[in-house]
Amino acid sequence: METGKDSAVYFSHQCTEHTDPSLFERHCHNRCELLCVLRGKGQYIVEGARFPLLPHSLFLFRTGEYHYVCPDGDEPYERFVVNFHPDILFGGAAALPMLFARGRRVSRGVYFPPERLPEEVIDAFYLLESAENKEWAGHLRPEEAGDLRAATLTQILLFLSAAHTGEAEDEDRPEAASEVVAHALSQLNDRLSERLTLASVA
Repeated sequence: METGKDSAVYFSHQCTEHTDPSLFERHCHNRCELLCVLRGKGQYIVEGARFPLLPHSLFLFRTGEYHYVCPDGDEPYERFVVNFHPDILFGGAAALPMLFARGRRVSRGVYFPPERLPEEVIDAFYLLESAENKEWAGHLRPEEAGDLRAATLTQILLFLSAAHTGEAEDEDRPEAASEVVAHALSQLNDRLSERLTLASVA
Protein backbone atom coordinates (compact mmCIF):
# COMPACT_ATOMS: atom_id res chain seq x y z
CA MET A 1 0.00 0.00 0.00
CA GLU A 2 1.31 3.43 -0.89
CA THR A 3 0.78 6.41 1.40
CA GLY A 4 1.34 10.15 1.21
CA LYS A 5 -0.29 12.74 -0.99
CA ASP A 6 0.77 15.41 -3.43
CA SER A 7 -0.83 17.27 -6.31
CA ALA A 8 1.29 15.89 -9.16
CA VAL A 9 0.19 13.76 -12.08
CA TYR A 10 2.52 10.80 -12.59
CA PHE A 11 2.72 9.40 -16.11
CA SER A 12 4.71 6.45 -17.45
CA HIS A 13 4.90 4.39 -20.62
CA GLN A 14 5.98 0.91 -19.57
CA CYS A 15 6.82 -2.26 -21.45
CA THR A 16 7.55 -5.60 -19.77
CA GLU A 17 9.06 -8.21 -22.07
CA HIS A 18 8.34 -11.15 -19.78
CA THR A 19 4.89 -11.72 -18.30
CA ASP A 20 6.05 -13.52 -15.14
CA PRO A 21 3.25 -12.90 -12.55
CA SER A 22 5.89 -12.24 -9.86
CA LEU A 23 6.80 -8.98 -11.66
CA PHE A 24 3.39 -7.44 -10.96
CA GLU A 25 2.71 -6.40 -7.37
CA ARG A 26 -0.67 -6.62 -5.69
CA HIS A 27 -1.32 -3.23 -4.15
CA CYS A 28 -3.61 -0.32 -3.41
CA HIS A 29 -2.90 3.37 -2.90
CA ASN A 30 -4.52 6.68 -2.12
CA ARG A 31 -4.30 7.95 -5.68
CA CYS A 32 -6.48 7.11 -8.64
CA GLU A 33 -4.83 5.20 -11.48
CA LEU A 34 -5.53 4.92 -15.19
CA LEU A 35 -4.01 1.87 -16.87
CA CYS A 36 -4.36 1.66 -20.67
CA VAL A 37 -3.04 -1.45 -22.43
CA LEU A 38 -1.22 -1.07 -25.75
CA ARG A 39 -0.02 -4.68 -26.14
CA GLY A 40 -0.61 -7.85 -24.20
CA LYS A 41 -3.39 -10.09 -22.93
CA GLY A 42 -4.48 -11.34 -19.53
CA GLN A 43 -6.67 -10.09 -16.71
CA TYR A 44 -7.17 -7.11 -14.45
CA ILE A 45 -8.04 -8.19 -10.89
CA VAL A 46 -9.76 -5.61 -8.67
CA GLU A 47 -10.90 -6.63 -5.18
CA GLY A 48 -11.12 -10.22 -6.43
CA ALA A 49 -13.20 -9.48 -9.55
CA ARG A 50 -11.66 -10.31 -12.93
CA PHE A 51 -11.81 -8.34 -16.18
CA PRO A 52 -10.20 -9.05 -19.58
CA LEU A 53 -6.91 -7.25 -20.22
CA LEU A 54 -6.71 -6.62 -23.98
CA PRO A 55 -5.02 -4.08 -26.28
CA HIS A 56 -6.80 -0.73 -26.01
CA SER A 57 -8.71 -1.73 -22.90
CA LEU A 58 -8.48 0.64 -19.94
CA PHE A 59 -9.12 0.46 -16.22
CA LEU A 60 -9.68 3.29 -13.79
CA PHE A 61 -8.62 2.11 -10.32
CA ARG A 62 -10.04 4.40 -7.66
CA THR A 63 -8.45 5.17 -4.32
CA GLY A 64 -8.24 2.25 -1.92
CA GLU A 65 -9.08 -0.41 -4.50
CA TYR A 66 -6.83 -3.47 -4.15
CA HIS A 67 -5.70 -4.38 -7.65
CA TYR A 68 -3.12 -6.05 -9.85
CA VAL A 69 -2.73 -7.37 -13.37
CA CYS A 70 -2.00 -10.89 -14.61
CA PRO A 71 -0.62 -10.70 -18.15
CA ASP A 72 -0.29 -14.02 -19.95
CA GLY A 73 1.15 -15.32 -23.19
CA ASP A 74 4.47 -14.60 -24.87
CA GLU A 75 3.63 -11.12 -26.12
CA PRO A 76 5.23 -8.18 -24.25
CA TYR A 77 2.93 -6.25 -21.95
CA GLU A 78 2.97 -2.55 -22.90
CA ARG A 79 0.84 0.10 -21.21
CA PHE A 80 0.34 3.72 -20.25
CA VAL A 81 -0.07 4.39 -16.52
CA VAL A 82 -1.24 7.62 -14.88
CA ASN A 83 -1.51 8.14 -11.12
CA PHE A 84 -3.26 11.21 -9.75
CA HIS A 85 -5.40 12.76 -7.03
CA PRO A 86 -8.79 14.10 -8.18
CA ASP A 87 -7.94 17.51 -6.74
CA ILE A 88 -5.39 18.07 -9.55
CA LEU A 89 -8.17 18.18 -12.15
CA PHE A 90 -9.48 21.38 -13.66
CA GLY A 91 -13.00 22.79 -13.22
CA GLY A 92 -15.67 20.40 -12.03
CA ALA A 93 -13.87 17.31 -13.33
CA ALA A 94 -12.70 16.44 -9.81
CA ALA A 95 -16.34 15.72 -8.92
CA LEU A 96 -16.98 13.28 -11.79
CA PRO A 97 -19.11 10.45 -10.36
CA MET A 98 -16.92 7.94 -12.23
CA LEU A 99 -14.07 8.73 -9.82
CA PHE A 100 -16.03 7.56 -6.80
CA ALA A 101 -17.71 4.27 -5.92
CA ARG A 102 -21.50 4.40 -5.90
CA GLY A 103 -23.80 2.17 -3.94
CA ARG A 104 -21.51 -0.85 -3.59
CA ARG A 105 -19.99 -2.25 -0.44
CA VAL A 106 -16.84 -3.23 -2.34
CA SER A 107 -15.62 -0.79 -4.98
CA ARG A 108 -14.26 -2.45 -8.13
CA GLY A 109 -13.19 0.36 -10.42
CA VAL A 110 -14.32 1.28 -13.91
CA TYR A 111 -13.52 -0.94 -16.90
CA PHE A 112 -13.51 0.10 -20.56
CA PRO A 113 -13.22 -2.75 -23.09
CA PRO A 114 -11.58 -1.87 -26.43
CA GLU A 115 -14.89 -1.32 -28.20
CA ARG A 116 -15.93 1.32 -25.62
CA LEU A 117 -12.64 3.21 -25.32
CA PRO A 118 -12.83 6.51 -27.29
CA GLU A 119 -10.00 6.94 -29.83
CA GLU A 120 -9.39 10.43 -28.44
CA VAL A 121 -8.24 8.84 -25.17
CA ILE A 122 -5.38 6.97 -26.85
CA ASP A 123 -4.35 10.18 -28.65
CA ALA A 124 -4.36 12.04 -25.34
CA PHE A 125 -2.08 9.45 -23.74
CA TYR A 126 0.44 10.06 -26.52
CA LEU A 127 0.14 13.79 -25.79
CA LEU A 128 1.04 13.04 -22.16
CA GLU A 129 4.08 11.13 -23.38
CA SER A 130 5.09 14.03 -25.62
CA ALA A 131 4.88 16.44 -22.69
CA GLU A 132 7.04 14.09 -20.62
CA ASN A 133 9.67 13.92 -23.37
CA LYS A 134 9.70 17.69 -23.86
CA GLU A 135 10.20 18.24 -20.13
CA TRP A 136 13.12 15.78 -20.07
CA ALA A 137 14.66 17.55 -23.09
CA GLY A 138 14.32 20.94 -21.40
CA HIS A 139 11.76 22.29 -23.90
CA LEU A 140 9.09 22.62 -21.19
CA ARG A 141 9.57 24.01 -17.70
CA PRO A 142 8.39 21.64 -14.93
CA GLU A 143 5.41 23.86 -14.07
CA GLU A 144 4.38 24.04 -17.74
CA ALA A 145 4.65 20.26 -18.10
CA GLY A 146 2.65 19.80 -14.90
CA ASP A 147 -0.14 22.06 -16.13
CA LEU A 148 -0.21 20.26 -19.49
CA ARG A 149 -0.42 16.86 -17.76
CA ALA A 150 -3.29 18.05 -15.55
CA ALA A 151 -5.17 19.56 -18.51
CA THR A 152 -4.70 16.45 -20.65
CA LEU A 153 -5.73 14.15 -17.80
CA THR A 154 -8.88 16.23 -17.30
CA GLN A 155 -9.63 15.84 -21.02
CA ILE A 156 -9.11 12.05 -20.83
CA LEU A 157 -11.47 11.73 -17.88
CA LEU A 158 -14.14 13.83 -19.56
CA PHE A 159 -13.96 11.59 -22.66
CA LEU A 160 -14.19 8.52 -20.44
CA SER A 161 -17.07 9.97 -18.44
CA ALA A 162 -19.04 10.55 -21.64
CA ALA A 163 -18.45 6.92 -22.65
CA HIS A 164 -19.10 5.48 -19.18
CA THR A 165 -22.32 3.45 -18.93
CA GLY A 166 -22.17 2.34 -15.29
CA GLU A 167 -20.17 0.32 -12.80
CA ALA A 168 -17.85 -2.37 -14.16
CA GLU A 169 -19.51 -5.72 -14.75
CA ASP A 170 -17.77 -8.46 -12.78
CA GLU A 171 -17.04 -11.64 -14.70
CA ASP A 172 -16.95 -13.87 -11.65
CA ARG A 173 -19.05 -11.73 -9.27
CA PRO A 174 -17.21 -12.82 -6.11
CA GLU A 175 -19.36 -10.58 -3.94
CA ALA A 176 -22.20 -13.07 -4.34
CA ALA A 177 -20.12 -15.80 -2.72
CA SER A 178 -19.85 -14.24 0.72
CA GLU A 179 -21.35 -11.13 2.28
CA VAL A 180 -18.91 -11.56 5.17
CA VAL A 181 -15.92 -11.28 2.81
CA ALA A 182 -17.48 -8.28 1.08
CA HIS A 183 -18.00 -6.55 4.43
CA ALA A 184 -14.40 -7.30 5.48
CA LEU A 185 -13.08 -5.82 2.23
CA SER A 186 -15.20 -2.73 2.76
CA GLN A 187 -13.79 -2.32 6.28
CA LEU A 188 -10.23 -2.67 4.99
CA ASN A 189 -10.80 -0.08 2.27
CA ASP A 190 -12.20 2.40 4.80
CA ARG A 191 -9.29 1.92 7.25
CA LEU A 192 -6.21 1.68 5.03
CA SER A 193 -4.19 4.10 7.17
CA GLU A 194 -4.85 2.22 10.44
CA ARG A 195 -2.79 -0.56 11.97
CA LEU A 196 -5.21 -3.44 11.57
CA THR A 197 -5.23 -6.91 13.10
CA LEU A 198 -7.21 -9.97 12.12
CA ALA A 199 -9.15 -9.67 15.37
CA SER A 200 -10.12 -6.02 14.79
CA VAL A 201 -11.37 -6.73 11.27
CA ALA A 202 -13.26 -9.80 12.47
